[in-house]
Amino acid sequence: MTQTSAPVTLNGSRLVRFLSDLDVADVEVSHKHFTERLSRLIDLADSVTLSSAHGKLAELDSTAIGSNFGQISDSLITDYLRVRKSIVQFIIDSFVPGSGATWLKLPTANAKASNEELLGYEPYQQFYLTHQREIAFKVKRLQTSARSAITGTSAKLTQLAALDEALDETLTVHTRKLFSSVPLLMGKRFAYLYQQYQKTDQASDDPQQWLLADAWLGQFYTELQDLLFAELEIRLQPVLGLIEALNEEVDRTS
Repeated sequence: MTQTSAPVTLNGSRLVRFLSDLDVADVEVSHKHFTERLSRLIDLADSVTLSSAHGKLAELDSTAIGSNFGQISDSLITDYLRVRKSIVQFIIDSFVPGSGATWLKLPTANAKASNEELLGYEPYQQFYLTHQREIAFKVKRLQTSARSAITGTSAKLTQLAALDEALDETLTVHTRKLFSSVPLLMGKRFAYLYQQYQKTDQASDDPQQWLLADAWLGQFYTELQDLLFAELEIRLQPVLGLIEALNEEVDRTS
């Protein structure tokens, strides 16, 4: 049976695993609480169950309206890989000091900034929020293109495209709230790492020392980048669902 493109699912995802692994015992909103809150949100999303939708899809005529499944699949996979590679590279470049490869740059100690400015979380929050907007825009465009590509190829896939669009519209607000919590949580993580660093014998007021791999700011940068990669993985799930559904038709008709 053709698989539906499920909504964003975080249970067991790389993002939740990563957030759960960040040990912030002294943070007002603990990671455990945050993860539980995410799970409740996803449970709400999953309450828009796909079981009935699966049943309806099973009843539809699976006769292909078009016969170029393979060509469409190849095109979608190519687009998916291109967009994913572009976003991944954009994230990587934004963390490279002095690189002119991207217009978005992470605030670093290599920049002409005072200690006070580097200790303020707001620039990092804006950096993350900008990445979120860029990722959301590019993935949304890719998902819309994928829906358009499979519409009309078969009755099942046409229904799937319509279902995917309806779910996307229904869950947009929940998804936005979900992802907007991440940079807020990382603000608490930012403060916690600095407080812990101040308690060590290696504590220094030199920003260059903060960027060492085992220092607090260097660690925070690594975690921030890992979170962006994890969030990208989640946002791409619905697109992968559409591609997998199309590939089922390719296998069935080949």
